Order: sequence, then C-alpha cells, then structure tokens
Amino acid sequence: MSDQNQLLERSKQYEREISEQVREFTGKAEDWGKTALMVAGGAFVAYQLVKLFSGSRSKSKGKVYRETDEDETEIKNAERIIIRRDNSSPGLFDLIKVEMSGLLLAIAKEKILEFLSQIEASRINASEEENTK
Repeated sequence: MSDQNQLLERSKQYEREISEQVREFTGKAEDWGKTALMVAGGAFVAYQLVKLFSGSRSKSKGKVYRETDEDETEIKNAERIIIRRDNSSPGLFDLIKVEMSGLLLAIAKEKILEFLSQIEASRINASEEENTK
C-alpha cells in the first residue's frame, strides 16, 4: 500500500472511533439528564406535598399577654410582651407530612447517590481506557 492509502485508512479508522465515542457520550449524557430530571422531579413533588400539607391548615399563633413589673417607678418602660404558645401534640396530618417528607427525601438521596456512582464509574472506565492506550 502506498502512503496515501495508509493515511486514508487511518483517517477512516479515526473517524469511526470518534463517531463511536460521540454516540457513547451522547447516550451517557441522555442517561444522566434523565436521572437528574427524575431527582429534580422527585424533589419538586416532595416540596409540593410538604407545601400542600403544611398550607392546608391554619397555624395557631399563640396568645399574647402583656406583663408589667410590679414596681414601675424604678424601671422606666418596664412593659414587656410575652408570647405563649400552645404545647399540644402534633396532629395526624403533621405526622403523615413528616413521614412522607422523610420517605421522599430518602428516595431522592438514593437517586442522587446512584447518579454520582454512575459518574464515578464512567470516570474510572475512562481513566482505565486511557491507561491501556
């Protein structure tokens, strides 16, 4: 073979390898994008559910009392505001809200860790391929 034929053959080989790598990277990018969208969607749904449950009931503000010191002559402007809050136990919806939030956050955490492990595995594979060449 002449030098020109060898160069043309190498050029075709490089072109095939590059197009294969581009297809591989495109597939990986699509997978990462889908995973990221799933995680973001899960976090958004969790936020909306928490917002729905927490916004559905009116929160008690507590009672406001005014208290003054007994001897107001010694201390000027001794009037103070004290806020007392109800210490009642949480309701059923509060407990459900907490459990659903925890469950959705655990799912989001699992998806994020899976996504990060895929990225790490692809980096390891890429570095191994570079070392073998």
